Amino acid sequence: MQCIKKYSMIQRFHADLKGFKQSLADNYKIKSARICLNLQNLREIFFFSRRFKKIKADIADNYKNKSA
Repeated sequence: MQCIKKYSMIQRFHADLKGFKQSLADNYKIKSARICLNLQNLREIFFFSRRFKKIKADIADNYKNKSA
């Protein structure tokens, strides 16, 4: 019984390790794709993030006005 329990723990650990390796590989692909972005894309992302922050602030202000 103890032997079976240890074997299943090892199998679970192996599955977790495979999942971790896969997520690491996916993360690396994302990071390498980010590095390949050209300056135009970075500028668009920068402007979008500024717009997104403004939209979030507007929503927060709107929520405060409605709750008051």
